[in-house]
Amino acid sequence: MKANSLVIGFISGFAVAGVGVLLSTPASGKEVRTNIKETKDETVLLLKDVQQAVIQLKNDCISAANISKAQVNLFIKDAKELIQEWNKDAKQHTEAIQVQIKDVETAISELEAAISPTPAK
Repeated sequence: MKANSLVIGFISGFAVAGVGVLLSTPASGKEVRTNIKETKDETVLLLKDVQQAVIQLKNDCISAANISKAQVNLFIKDAKELIQEWNKDAKQHTEAIQVQIKDVETAISELEAAISPTPAK
């Protein structure tokens, strides 16, 4: 859409400039026609160059989007794998900590039983 606006802007600018030149030129009609022909040829070449540049830009954008999409998908896959590995490692550590907590609780219970006074007979 912006490329169309750019092309329309160029064409409009050339048309306005052409009318301005025709109205303010001190040259003869033959000279003006020659200048218009030369300017027309230059303008056509310029527009072709702009068109090719816009097409190249469009192709580059499409290519960059495809490459970016592939890279983002690869990054997401790698991130998921890393998160799964971290969850697996964290689960193992959590289980080990829970076993240690139970061992500590058992040791505390044993100490409490050993420390508590025995009832007198």
